[in-house]
Amino acid sequence: MSETEKPHRFIVIGKGGGFSQEIVRQIHPNDSKNASYNLSMREINSRDSQNQISTILTTQDQFNDTIFWCSGSSSNRSNISDCNKDETKLREFMDTILSSSNYTPNVCYLSSGGTVYGKSAGVVSEISPLNPQSAYAEMKIRSEEFLLRVASSGRIGVCIFRIANVYGSAHSSNRMSFVQAALTKPEISLTVNSLSRKQYGTYQDYSSFILKYLDKFPLIPGSKLTQNVYSEHSYSISEILEVTHPYGAFKDRQVIRELESLTEYENVHLTSVNSGANLNIRWRSLEDYLRTVH
Repeated sequence: MSETEKPHRFIVIGKGGGFSQEIVRQIHPNDSKNASYNLSMREINSRDSQNQISTILTTQDQFNDTIFWCSGSSSNRSNISDCNKDETKLREFMDTILSSSNYTPNVCYLSSGGTVYGKSAGVVSEISPLNPQSAYAEMKIRSEEFLLRVASSGRIGVCIFRIANVYGSAHSSNRMSFVQAALTKPEISLTVNSLSRKQYGTYQDYSSFILKYLDKFPLIPGSKLTQNVYSEHSYSISEILEVTHPYGAFKDRQVIRELESLTEYENVHLTSVNSGANLNIRWRSLEDYLRTVH
């Protein structure tokens, strides 16, 4: 069987998270030509996960594999210890996966767009300087660099997807965006100025973009791609608080502003120099999202 005739198999790391759930949902699991695994990073060393990884390796000749790394700390306030654990898990997993010398999967790493660019000039593309301001951002950049070095060996293709902010997901219990906090918390503490503006989208729309991108620009061994992923909708913190108020669990919620000064890097806006940026995604607004899930 030639490489082009092999069915696709998707190995999605980050079970329980918004992105992993949505990517698995969208890869046509009922299509007999495709197969998928959804593994938890926290349980990656468990017997069950190790058995699944063994199955993946022993059947590698039967599939064209794509690995999605959707796992990791979800907040730029994550402490250094948690970030180091995330980075170590990625490296250990890749060492295990690539221990079979003939295995040539493709790897997609979901990174954090605005965070890795940090204190930037406002509008940033894939070629803009990286300027991390937290342990979380530094971990993301080191992980990106690690995967790109692995790709340099020529065995695997790597695509780094730097993703803007997420509205949140009613089905994701371990990640809470600012939007979800505004909907469910009686008290909101702002660590940025309420006028700071960023791009937001849904897990569904971002995942749809990623899968369409891979269909249009398939990875090949040794390829190294970086793509900013962002919606056409942007909101300030004040606008989010206003839009979410009618849907919130606490109509009398309190907002504590911890930072009044607005610095330039709080308005980081993603753009792209790549042709893959326009894939005709209908990006849902925050208003559309709220009407759908509430």
